[in-house]
Amino acid sequence: MSRRFRPQRGASSGNNRVLLQEQLNLEHPLVKLSQAIEWREFEAEFGNPMSREGGRPALPSRLMVGLHYLKALYDESDESVVAKWVENPYWQYFCGEKTFQHELPCHPTSSLGHKFRYPYLCG
Repeated sequence: MSRRFRPQRGASSGNNRVLLQEQLNLEHPLVKLSQAIEWREFEAEFGNPMSREGGRPALPSRLMVGLHYLKALYDESDESVVAKWVENPYWQYFCGEKTFQHELPCHPTSSLGHKFRYPYLCG
């Protein structure tokens, strides 16, 4: 079965969608952890998510850091962490989504290329 991925971020969020924050258990460990992490520090460390070479903008730092964290925490492959992300609202919230997304955040192999951009995330 082939899954689609959303090539651009933010375009699908409409005003009529219910916020994840209103649906989730705010005591869940991933919700608490997401609130404790200083995400701006990652953005400052990794720079502007826009690509200097032109073309499609890079994916947000929080998404990539979150996917790498979830991948390590749950011992997932690049493909499985992206596939499970689309099914799990806690994972989506942890990675910075405001509303539930029904499409993959990126192509499953996209996170492999970010090892060079985010070298601190590679073990």
